[in-house]
Amino acid sequence: MDREVIERPEAARLTSIPKDFHSGAVAVFDRQFWSYAESVNVRKKFRSASVIKLLIAIEYLRHAKYEKSPATLGRLRDMLALSHDGHASDFWRRIGRQAALPGLKSLMGLKDISLDPTHDTPWWGYTIVSAYDIVQIYRYLEDQMHIGWRVWIRAAMASAPTIAADGFDQSFGIPDAFQGKWPIKQGWMGKSKLSDLPKPPPRDVDFVHRTLHTTGLVGPANRNIVVVLTVHKDTTGSVTAAGLVTKLTRSLTVPGAIRR
Repeated sequence: MDREVIERPEAARLTSIPKDFHSGAVAVFDRQFWSYAESVNVRKKFRSASVIKLLIAIEYLRHAKYEKSPATLGRLRDMLALSHDGHASDFWRRIGRQAALPGLKSLMGLKDISLDPTHDTPWWGYTIVSAYDIVQIYRYLEDQMHIGWRVWIRAAMASAPTIAADGFDQSFGIPDAFQGKWPIKQGWMGKSKLSDLPKPPPRDVDFVHRTLHTTGLVGPANRNIVVVLTVHKDTTGSVTAAGLVTKLTRSLTVPGAIRR
């Protein structure tokens, strides 16, 4: 994880997030050349939504101290593939919630991640992350995770069905943009009111507007880490937002990938 990362702005195709979005960030990290093929707002902060479930799974599986019975692994798989919120809350508790974060930041070189600032007991879905941090999490998975658990996590994410446990269509973004069945972790969160939060959020993170994220490994030998984090305008519904994320994702330069 300490290998130098080279940014190649001359290779990037996207220079800004389209005006259809309230805000967003894009990162395509080419693992073959150890450089960004796309990079826009990679240090901008967002609510993680369900994308953080990948970090929860990695933290649980990398420790021998946590039991890994078939039933437990089944729930962990459903957390990743079906994006099961109840299982995420259980595993979030098991890894110690906020107690796990300092070690993970150091281990993976995370720069922008921070705990949910709006609740006394931090909720996993309000963990604050950046596209840079999500790239770093995938880099750890691919470069340092024990190969057995790496393959297991990839398989779980690649088995994600169209409809998630909560009934949301999670085929937006990477699945609809590129041919193939890729390991993905999606995230979505509806609109909310600041008045509903126990504590005010930081001003540099949007806690109000609809959020849709698509992340995953795409291309031959999982060559690219693709991260698209988006926040949507008040007038944008969930179906329209999903279409916008897919359109943006499909427009990206992802070496070796074939667009649908």
